[in-house]
Amino acid sequence: MNIIITVATLASGSGLSRYVFSLCRILKPGNEVLLIETHAKGKSPYTISELAKIDGNIQYIATGGNGKIANYINNIRLLWNFKADVLISNFNGLTQFILPFKRRKTKVLHILHNDAPEFYKIASINGRYVDAWIAPTKGIRDHYNDFTNGKYFNKIKVVAHGVEAPEAIADKGTDTLEITFAGIVDQHKGILIMPDIVRRLNDKGIKFHLTIIGGGGRANWLREELAEEFKAGTITMTGVIEHEKVYDYMSKADIFLYPTHLDAFGLVIAEAMINGAVPIVTLLPGITDNLVADGEYGFLVTRDDVDRFVSHIEQLANNRKMLQDFSRKSRACALERFSLEVMGRNYRNLIDSL
Repeated sequence: MNIIITVATLASGSGLSRYVFSLCRILKPGNEVLLIETHAKGKSPYTISELAKIDGNIQYIATGGNGKIANYINNIRLLWNFKADVLISNFNGLTQFILPFKRRKTKVLHILHNDAPEFYKIASINGRYVDAWIAPTKGIRDHYNDFTNGKYFNKIKVVAHGVEAPEAIADKGTDTLEITFAGIVDQHKGILIMPDIVRRLNDKGIKFHLTIIGGGGRANWLREELAEEFKAGTITMTGVIEHEKVYDYMSKADIFLYPTHLDAFGLVIAEAMINGAVPIVTLLPGITDNLVADGEYGFLVTRDDVDRFVSHIEQLANNRKMLQDFSRKSRACALERFSLEVMGRNYRNLIDSL
C-alpha cells in the first residue's frame, strides 16, 4: 500500500511532530510511505534525523520553495506519481484544496488536531472527498460534528493517539516531590497560574522540585515572577528539548501538572502517564476526561482553580502510598489504551475498512 502523509511543517518539541513521526512508525511496516512538508522551503535536518531513527526507507519531500501555485501543482503531481492508496492530511489547507484532483481510488483521512473553529474549518474544505476524519477524543468528534451540522457524522472516527512506552521508569515517591510541566510556556497552557501554585506549595512547606519543559512567550515573565525560586533551584526550565530528553524528565516525575486551557487530546498527558507520572490536569470535558479518571489514578481540576491544583498536590505529597498506587495505575492505563501498538492496530483496522 502507498501512503502519503502531509503536514505544513515539523519542528522539534511540537506535539504535532511527535504524532506525525509516530504515524510514520506504525504505518511503514509493509507499506511505502511518503512524508510531504508542504510549507517547508527545503528538507529539514530535524525531519531527516527523526525519519532516519524510524526507517531509512521512508520517502521525504519538502515542496514549499517554489511559490504558491507551483506548490499546489507539485503536490497534485506527487499524488498521482506516487499512486497513493491513502492520503493522510494533518491540518493541511493545501492538501484539502487539491482533493478534487486526486486519483479516484485514493482514500483520504483528515486528522483533527485541535479543538478550535479554525482547525474545523480547514478540515471541512472539500469534505465530500474525505473518507474519514480521525478525532483523538469523543469531545473532538462531537465538536466537529456540531461545527459541520451533522453532515459527516458517520465519517468521524475516534482513534486515540499513541505514545512510546519506555522499558523502565524511575522509582516514585522520593523525599523531594518531582513535578513536571510540558508544553508551550504561554497563557493558553495555564502558565499564568503557575506562580500562585508554586508560592502556595512553598507556604505549605511541601518539599518539591518543578521542571518546566518547553518554550514560549511567557518564559521570561515566569522567570521574573519566580526569580527567587529559580535562584533557589526549586524550579528548572529546560526550554525546547529533544523528545528523548523529555522522556527522561517524565520518567522521574511523580506528578504531571498541566493547567491547560486548550487541547485536542493531550499527548503530553499520555506520555506522562505511560512514564508513571500522576496527572493533575484541567478538566476539558470530552477531552482530558477521556484520558484521566478523576480520583482513580489522577485528578481533573476546573480551569484556573489554584486551590484544587494545590490541594491535590498536597494530598499526594502527604500520602506516598496513594502516589505510588496512582502512578502504577496511570502507567497501566496508558499501556492499555495509549501505546503505539494500540494506535497502530486501530489505524490499520480503519484503513483496511476503507
